[in-house]
Amino acid sequence: MKRLKTIDYQTYILFFSWAIGLISIMIRLFIKIEITPYLLMIVLFDIFLNLRKKNNSFNKFSYHIITLIFLFYGWLIFSNAYSPSMSYKYDKTLYFVANIIFFLYPFFIRKINFNLLIRLYCIIVLPLSVYFVYMNSIVWKIKSSGTEMFMSIRDAYLVFGMQLGILFLLLLFYQKNLLLKIFTFALLVATGARGPLVMMILVTMLYFLSRNKISSLNPKIILNSIFVAVALFMTYFLYSNKLDALLANTFKRFGSLLGGEDASALERVYRLRFAFYQPFEKLSTFFFGNGNGSFGILYEKIDERSYPHNVLVECFFELGSIGLFIFLLLFLSIFRKISFKDNAFGMLFLFAFLNAMKSSGITDLWILFSVMGALVAMKAQLEASQNGAA
Repeated sequence: MKRLKTIDYQTYILFFSWAIGLISIMIRLFIKIEITPYLLMIVLFDIFLNLRKKNNSFNKFSYHIITLIFLFYGWLIFSNAYSPSMSYKYDKTLYFVANIIFFLYPFFIRKINFNLLIRLYCIIVLPLSVYFVYMNSIVWKIKSSGTEMFMSIRDAYLVFGMQLGILFLLLLFYQKNLLLKIFTFALLVATGARGPLVMMILVTMLYFLSRNKISSLNPKIILNSIFVAVALFMTYFLYSNKLDALLANTFKRFGSLLGGEDASALERVYRLRFAFYQPFEKLSTFFFGNGNGSFGILYEKIDERSYPHNVLVECFFELGSIGLFIFLLLFLSIFRKISFKDNAFGMLFLFAFLNAMKSSGITDLWILFSVMGALVAMKAQLEASQNGAA
């Protein structure tokens, strides 16, 4: 029992490293404190504790990926020399270290308890998501101290959508309770997080294709699909008045996107166009970029956090084709090792990567780097066990 607890504490740390953004948002509603640095200290301390223990998570491929990450980070630091940013470039350089730490941590995790990981998501993320969806439905209708306080986080729907997408994919891979999957999916729809929803559906379809579950038309899948459709229709029929009010914001967001009048989507298009075409104006910016942290200065005239909402375009704009080449080489090396059939981290990696193509900046890739580290570490462990057996 003692050994089980020793192993499980790392699953708790892994969960909080993924969900820290959502949890921090909720904590700041009541206490003005930033807990992320404390989590980073805990992760670093646990890495230090496990440094001297035997570790079979490092092999040739592991060192290849780690080398590419530090090569990319070195180029990012070098680009500070010509960046027009006077202060934010240093913040961004420091913030990227978190990506490296969360990439390395899975190499020192002895065992991940996925049942515990899913339970933690159900106990913490699901209730917080219910609260978010409910408050979002009444924030414009009820004036109170609670709704006024909620206004400061109502734009955090992408954070909630990302976490619900992770939970759904974990439930899907480990074939957990069907009703729990339906509830998680419904909550994701209700948040209005269009990007995470679309990416999750895409990854789900790829998962079924990889396991030949779509082409084989398994009768069990057909029956479950019919059951889900009927259950959703009956639920809506019985509670249509309440659900219409609850989902009003969601309908509005998806409707505006389909109708071509979505201000958020148009702003992202403007950012992407500027970030993609501007480096072609000079040979120097094409190869070297405009420098780390330069997007805010050149696009919005502010030396603060700002990005074009696509990490590849951001790399090209700030670090040039050289930085983009290193970044692409890193992820292409990982994509060659993805397995949807045997590893849940393959699904999560693709989900996080696709979301980074729409909504993230380079310093926001904690989850992506964490699952990437887990993929590489688990591959090394598998190879070590196979060589040992041989």
